[in-house]
Amino acid sequence: MHCIRCEAPDGASALANRATLLGQLEAGDLVCARTSGGARAVCRVLAVEAVVLHLREVAGGHVRAFDRRTGAAITRADETASAAAGEIVSVAPLPVDLHNAVLALDRRSRLAQGDAPMRVTRAEAAVLLLLDAHYGINPL
Repeated sequence: MHCIRCEAPDGASALANRATLLGQLEAGDLVCARTSGGARAVCRVLAVEAVVLHLREVAGGHVRAFDRRTGAAITRADETASAAAGEIVSVAPLPVDLHNAVLALDRRSRLAQGDAPMRVTRAEAAVLLLLDAHYGINPL
């Protein structure tokens, strides 16, 4: 994984910078995506293809596809357009302590057993609030 700086200039070059930053993502990177309801979701990059990024929501486990050039969500055949709406809103690197906490949450979520939804601990909830603030001040 590598760090990506999110300092987009104003004007037309902002779109080119957005495409460049999205193009630098690698499997394992953490990003922030906005869901169809407008909420932010921390996601881990699972796979990178020529024009598609495959992301998994850390807390929910949902796997979504995004356009690698624009960051817009891609609708699957089994989804409605409104359900698949969303976009990548930040690729800002996290401070090491937050990064490690997200990786631990991702692992716990991914390896959860049983049908019951995973409950987030108080410490994890505090981390999620810090992530929301971090990504909020570091937009793509």
